[in-house]
Amino acid sequence: MKSPDYDGPILEIDNLSISFFTRLREIPAVMDFSVKVMPGEAVGLVGESGCGKTTLSKVIMRALTPDAGKVTFTDETGPTDVLALSGDRLTTFRQKLQFV
Repeated sequence: MKSPDYDGPILEIDNLSISFFTRLREIPAVMDFSVKVMPGEAVGLVGESGCGKTTLSKVIMRALTPDAGKVTFTDETGPTDVLALSGDRLTTFRQKLQFV
């Protein structure tokens, strides 16, 4: 977090969408998903099998690239465009998140 008085989101996902393609058709996995995670909050993804929980987590960690949307992470260094990270900056970002 930036500081004790910082009241903005630490993770913000805006209009995220990702689909997978087979030979025959496009299969939407996550469509137009948005969420803001505030300092001190813990977020759990809950849903039935196949609803996109793992896909969304993989996009946040940058193991998959979305078709559309924005992912912003804010810490003591300020806001970071997660989808633009690569190399050492991506590794450092991944070390700051915890998925269970």
